[in-house]
Amino acid sequence: MLFRFVICPALGVLICRLIGITGLARNVMVVELAMPAPSMAVVYASAAGADETFAAEGAMLTTLACFLLTLLLVLLL
Repeated sequence: MLFRFVICPALGVLICRLIGITGLARNVMVVELAMPAPSMAVVYASAAGADETFAAEGAMLTTLACFLLTLLLVLLL
C-alpha cells in the first residue's frame, strides 16, 4: 500500500512539475493516482480461478485507506 498511496502520488507530482502541469489538472491527477484498487479485480480473480478472497481483501483495504489519504492529499494540494 505504500507504493499505491505514497510513491504513486509523489511520482505524479514530480512528473507534473517536470512537464509543467499545474493547478486543478495536477491536483486531479495526483488524487487519481492514489485511488484504491479496482473492485473488478475480484471478478477477474474469480473468473481466472485465482484467490478471490485475497483480491477482495486488497480491494477493501485500499478503499478504506483511500478515505483518509484522499482527505490528506486534498489538504496538502
